[in-house]
Amino acid sequence: MTNLRLCLIFALVPAAAAAAAADPILSNLPGNVRTSVTTSLGLGVDGNHRSKAVGLTMGAQSLDFVSMVVHLGNGDDFANSVFGGIYGDDGGNPGALLAAFDSASVSAGAVAEQFTLTISDGFTLQAGVSYWFLLDGPDVLNNLYWPDLIPATPPTAFGDVTYDGYRFSADNMNNWVNSSIFNTVQINAVPAPAGAAVFALAAFAAARRRR
Repeated sequence: MTNLRLCLIFALVPAAAAAAAADPILSNLPGNVRTSVTTSLGLGVDGNHRSKAVGLTMGAQSLDFVSMVVHLGNGDDFANSVFGGIYGDDGGNPGALLAAFDSASVSAGAVAEQFTLTISDGFTLQAGVSYWFLLDGPDVLNNLYWPDLIPATPPTAFGDVTYDGYRFSADNMNNWVNSSIFNTVQINAVPAPAGAAVFALAAFAAARRRR
């Protein structure tokens, strides 16, 4: 009977993890979005290619990335694609690309519309590891932008996740500087299946001790 219960617990863990509602692990939303203070993305009229990233360091538990919610605008009369993904950490700045966001397009003339960026193949944020969530624009002249909030609001990290600030590059990601423009962001995640299994085992052991 005990073995049967244990098998049932493990059978239910993946389904429970998949069904669990995603929770924010880093967010400054909701808020009042403003378009007077923004970060341009991609190639600007001055010939500089701009990229922006927000960073965090995971706590003691691995989590499965679900989505990154942002607001994006487009000052052009044609649609622009937004690129980006989850990057590793290289000395406190974005390093190598680990997982790219699914393709997204910002419609012509869009004014700070909300977008939910996802990774269809999935990605696990490993415990204790630092990550950068980066946005970039086309390598052709464009007016794509990522706005902030009024009042300026840095993101809050939840649980034992640590907020690591924003980094900005104006030379196609060759060099990075700190940025005090707190662009809109919410990063959502759920417990990784392995973590859910550990918690299920702990719950099972506790139940047995109580009997």
